[in-house]
Amino acid sequence: MKRVFIIISTSLLVLITVLGLLALLRPQAAPQEVSEVQLLAKVQSKLVSRIEIRPASLAYHTWHVGGTFYLTDATGQRLIDHGMPKESPFHATVHLTPDLEARLLTASNVTVVTPLPLFEKVRTLVHRSK
Repeated sequence: MKRVFIIISTSLLVLITVLGLLALLRPQAAPQEVSEVQLLAKVQSKLVSRIEIRPASLAYHTWHVGGTFYLTDATGQRLIDHGMPKESPFHATVHLTPDLEARLLTASNVTVVTPLPLFEKVRTLVHRSK
């Protein structure tokens, strides 16, 4: 009985490990580089499924905006694969003005990533020294 339990436990552990490795090795599409205008068009047409905004450079006030958007066909309908909408990753580097910030934050599924306070202090000190 103990031997059967060990065999089943080991088999499950191996199966979970193999499935995990396969998920990591699955080819992923490279993010599509989009312009600020293209980003706003996708946000306004409700084609963005997830947005992540993070600061890129304090000195130049640029922000990295990344996430995924829904793929569509020629008629503008979302493409469906196995009952789920098909998505594609995107990336944009933008100057985040108050107007652009307001437009991006009206979308759902927006995450704003801010650096830790310690890193922010160091970055501010470095910026001031320049």
